[in-house]
Amino acid sequence: MPPREEVFLPFESPRDHPPPLVAVRGQAIASSMKALRKRDLFDAYRGNLTPTDREQLLGLTASTWAPLALADAHYRACDRLALDRTTLESIGADAGLALNETAVSVLIKLSKEAGATPWTVLTRGNKLMHRSWEGSTVGVFKLGPKEARFEWIGQPLAVIPYVRVAFCGFLRSVLELFATRVFVKDIPACCTRTTLGYRCSWV
Repeated sequence: MPPREEVFLPFESPRDHPPPLVAVRGQAIASSMKALRKRDLFDAYRGNLTPTDREQLLGLTASTWAPLALADAHYRACDRLALDRTTLESIGADAGLALNETAVSVLIKLSKEAGATPWTVLTRGNKLMHRSWEGSTVGVFKLGPKEARFEWIGQPLAVIPYVRVAFCGFLRSVLELFATRVFVKDIPACCTRTTLGYRCSWV
């Protein structure tokens, strides 16, 4: 019989009443745009925006909090690029490292000094998420010594395929800082219009 899963990082609120996501920090959107520019996709992305959304998105600063509607416009414009999964995950990986560079650098130092593992960063899941997302909450469930399920609830952008797939790359890029190899896959049963779920394992 497989071992029972354990709650490793509890949600900050009841599963059926998560704090609603209301805003996204401009740095998260800027990191996403930077990843698009790197792949010569930025002009196509701009073309997918309305003039009003384009003006507002390009005017964001790193410290600005973009309302949910504007973030929705950004990620839907990205989704209309219809990119393959490999590209989406690589964009998510780039954005994840750029977004968490400062916070993760502290953990990298810790890993060198005290042998940190992916569990070290997973236990800080909500702290890291709240740097860029106002509202929603994440939970982590231990499935084995080197295997976890990561869930993000109260996330209305979960309905956008681009967000669901790119976040695989985001998670992998951060966890890879603390393991030789990491595998992340979205879990269809855990992905709804407002929730995301991923199985993470590492060696």
